[in-house]
Amino acid sequence: MPTKLDLLDKALDMSEVELEYLVDGDVDKAEQAATERGDLIRRILSMSDDMSQDQLLDKLTQLRNMQSRLTAEARKLHDQLRIDLTRAKQESKRHSSYGKRTAKSSMSGIGFSGWRA
Repeated sequence: MPTKLDLLDKALDMSEVELEYLVDGDVDKAEQAATERGDLIRRILSMSDDMSQDQLLDKLTQLRNMQSRLTAEARKLHDQLRIDLTRAKQESKRHSSYGKRTAKSSMSGIGFSGWRA
C-alpha cells in the first residue's frame, strides 16, 4: 500500500500534468486532472499519519507552490480568453458595419434615373 509520501509525490506529478494542460489551453483535461488530484489529496488527508512532520511540511509546501503556479497559469489563460473575446466582438462589429455600408451603397446605385421611357 502506498504511503502518504508516495501519494503526495503522485499529487505533485499530477499537478505538473495539470499545468501542462493549462499551458496548452486544454481546459477540459486540466479540469479532469485537478479533480483527480483533489480526490487524491482527500485520500491522503484521511490516511493515518505515517510520516515525519518535516516530510509532510516539505511536500505540502511543494503542493502550495505548485498551486500558485497553476493559479497564475489559469489567470493567464483567462486573460487571454478575455482579450480574444473582446477582439472577436470588435471584429464582429466591424464586419457588421461594413455589411451595412455595402448594402446601402449598392442599393443607392440601383436606380432607374438613367433610363428614359
